[in-house]
Amino acid sequence: MLGATVGLRFCMTDLCRARGDYDGSDRIGGGGGLRLFGGYRFIPYLAAVLDVGIAGQRVAPESSSTVRASVFSWNAVASVIVHPLAFSRFDPYLGIGAGYNEDIQRADYDEDGYSERIRQRSRRGLVRATVGLDIYVKPRLSLGPRLEYERHFAGKLCFESTTSAEECTKIDKLSSSERTDLPRWIIVGFSLTAHL
Repeated sequence: MLGATVGLRFCMTDLCRARGDYDGSDRIGGGGGLRLFGGYRFIPYLAAVLDVGIAGQRVAPESSSTVRASVFSWNAVASVIVHPLAFSRFDPYLGIGAGYNEDIQRADYDEDGYSERIRQRSRRGLVRATVGLDIYVKPRLSLGPRLEYERHFAGKLCFESTTSAEECTKIDKLSSSERTDLPRWIIVGFSLTAHL
């Protein structure tokens, strides 16, 4: 199988706020994403899939805000997909996967002639749970909705700005409150799949 997924991504933590000393009322709302995937259905009830995806979100600042911020992510994930109904026209599925994820948050601060650019980057392992439905519109072509939850683990967090070089810290060295600020994502998408 080969396919693509487009969808909306929603942040579930305080990463959705502008960070540091900047205006924390500026929220990052839903963003968009694209994923390409390929896999093989070994038996009617089981498939293995490898996908690579990108996603981005931008802050919607208040009119008085002096911060422009955005989040860009990419990941690569290998998953096992279970199909309870073998090759039904309406083909629901459940999946679990693991892989690598990188989130890059950028912010530009500009006020009264002073400007600074900061970047925070997290490079972590990822676990993803997926539920979806393939609807066959032709014998080898399906489309349908899917819902995903992504949770990250381990890895490191790096920070740099125009006034300081990049410094990295292992995630397990952060305080519990700092770790809870790191991203968890919900993705609502729509997939088109060619079953070769």
